[in-house]
Amino acid sequence: MAVSISPGATDRSGRLASDPLVLRVSALGGLVGVALRLVFCDPFSSTKDSIVGYPQSGVGPATAETLGVALVALAVISSYRSIARRGFALRIGGVALGSAVILASAGTEIAFDGAIVGSVVLAIGLALALGPEQSAVGWLGVLAGSLVLAAALPPTSFEASRQAREGAQVAALASAGFIVALSVRLWRLADGTVPSLEGAR
Repeated sequence: MAVSISPGATDRSGRLASDPLVLRVSALGGLVGVALRLVFCDPFSSTKDSIVGYPQSGVGPATAETLGVALVALAVISSYRSIARRGFALRIGGVALGSAVILASAGTEIAFDGAIVGSVVLAIGLALALGPEQSAVGWLGVLAGSLVLAAALPPTSFEASRQAREGAQVAALASAGFIVALSVRLWRLADGTVPSLEGAR
């Protein structure tokens, strides 16, 4: 049996995505999420191989780190629903993640957490950068996503492992900067100082 979505449901979804309160909550969530991850996890440590970092020991830090991830995800989802060209972002993200799967199938020891994060950031960034406004926030996302994807690849030699860790640190910093800039943009969108791209696909 075919399932249809009424136009009213689509309109309600669009209004919710552009609601000022939702945008402000998402913006604050992104800022708080970045702060929690910087305080309670260790994305910049030279001993970590994952771009997403790992929580400190203990239930409290682990809970705070998980909450930070959830809040950052809220900001990214809100930006996808309210700003980015959705179809374009999905295609870019699919290509990037699909390439990571192909590399993994070929035997490359790619870090999938970094591949997923990098694909999402790159997709949102490109959708913003190549949209009608050609947003500078988008180009920051392109840079951050590209760095995260590069950091997800294993070093080619033992001597390059230190450079790879330093690259992961730069990628983590660029990603944090992108989420902060994205959150500021969501807040400005709620205030009406940034035109919405609603209806773009």
